[in-house]
Amino acid sequence: MMYRLFFIILCLLTSLSAMSGEQAETLLQEFERLDTRDAADRELMVVGNKFLSQLFIDDFIDQQMSCTDIDSLRIYVYYWGAELMYDSQDYARSVQLGLKAAPLFRTDDLSSLHSDCLNIIAIASVRTGNYDTAATYARQCYDIDKQVGDHGRISSTLNSLAAIYMSARQPEQAERYVLRGIDECRLADNPSRLAVLHGMASEVYHHLHRDTLALQYATLALDMERQLQRKDKIAIRQAQRASALIALHRYDEALDALNQAIPQFRADGNDQSLGISDIQMGNLLLAQNRQEEAVQPFAEAIDIFTRHHDPYNESAAQKGMAEALRHTDPAQALHHLERYNALHDSIYDSETGMLLTQYQAGYDYEQLQTDLAAERNWRRWWLILSVVVLLLVVVAAATTYHRSLRRRREIYRTMNQRIDELMAHTRGAATAREPEADTPLDPSDAFLLSVSNEVTRQMGSGRRVTVESLAYALSLSPYQLRQRLAEATDVKPQEFIQGLRLKHACTLLRTQPTLNISEVAYQCGYEDKSNFTRAFKRMYDMTPTDYVKQNS
Repeated sequence: MMYRLFFIILCLLTSLSAMSGEQAETLLQEFERLDTRDAADRELMVVGNKFLSQLFIDDFIDQQMSCTDIDSLRIYVYYWGAELMYDSQDYARSVQLGLKAAPLFRTDDLSSLHSDCLNIIAIASVRTGNYDTAATYARQCYDIDKQVGDHGRISSTLNSLAAIYMSARQPEQAERYVLRGIDECRLADNPSRLAVLHGMASEVYHHLHRDTLALQYATLALDMERQLQRKDKIAIRQAQRASALIALHRYDEALDALNQAIPQFRADGNDQSLGISDIQMGNLLLAQNRQEEAVQPFAEAIDIFTRHHDPYNESAAQKGMAEALRHTDPAQALHHLERYNALHDSIYDSETGMLLTQYQAGYDYEQLQTDLAAERNWRRWWLILSVVVLLLVVVAAATTYHRSLRRRREIYRTMNQRIDELMAHTRGAATAREPEADTPLDPSDAFLLSVSNEVTRQMGSGRRVTVESLAYALSLSPYQLRQRLAEATDVKPQEFIQGLRLKHACTLLRTQPTLNISEVAYQCGYEDKSNFTRAFKRMYDMTPTDYVKQNS
């Protein structure tokens, strides 16, 4: 009986909380409608102040607010509306409201509210994949914080900048921002924000494949959150630990961390973190060859990020689903792979990359000016000399790279020509009538031909060809395979496999014009069309599309 009573009370409280949240959103929508209609200031004041009062009643803001000036009211309503929508994970709406509030501030306004408004636009834009908008407003936010000299605000903005570069797959740049943010946060003595920055550092180093360091930062962040007793943040830090643990092949520990994090995300209604953890769980199951079990978490992640219009995370979920279905449902796997490629191309377009590069150049120049002002003249010359040396190293590295690329192309060309000759010889021997034609191959050529045939067979069966699968099929260990290939040709096993995959791609592009580039990439074992295009261009000095045009 007591349990039932407790359950009823809990349901009533949950229902009242939801009704309060809906009431705040209704008031916000009414304010927007009146403002769009150019309603009288008196009407706007009534609805706007009711909205702010409702936020206080809902414990969304910690003090009662009431505005008597219409311009200030618009700023507060649209800014707190943006915060409310971000908290509800409606990121597109959050950006929309933030963009209504931002122009209402004076350009010389250095208040924390102005900075916070620019920051909410930046971080919500990251969630929607609008990195150009995110970078623009993060820079404006940073400029205000720097002028004020508030270490806490600067650290928060630097964390946002790190998030932008992480989402744009530039973790090398994100590292600079997050480490500087940690330094600024220590000066501000803000333990809660320091935990967030340590969590971001963990993600940065995970993407830099320095997972031992990533695990250290995530564990530090987890310890801080436990001291602060923030259950929702503890779950996030556990998920960050799981990323590093998976990369370090510590699967049991990773599974334990995710099993602690995911229930908390469900209880909190934190769809964003739940979806990300679903992707982690799916990848963990894939790493353990449990493809069928991985389908469910990837499916949930796709549903979450599709509903929240989050292309960055949806693309990761689509890629994982393609791998999970690769052997059981190849047609559906290809569908998910094509969706991944479409998302990938839309997110990381050239304009976004150019904008972030320009932004980085501007930030670097600003930092350089600050550093030079603090150094003596001889430091300047030392810096110039270092730049010159660096440029020479870059030129030398580029020259070496292109020479190596030309040499590799020649090795592949020779290898493919040799394999073609061996196959022609074998076919000729099988059909020739003269005894002289049946000349046996020497052991080196025979081995090379058997390896080539096995790679072709595995590709034809839809399997992913790896060094391990190839060695197993030939009854060899991976080490023995490397040794025997080294005796037969000047190519490592992985390079040998890639050479045949790309050779097979050329055949498909020439003989099956109805296949699109994604389908050719998939049949040759490439999940990512971009990776396939880059590998093809390195080999043949042209894109697959150019190759088709040349051979049509």
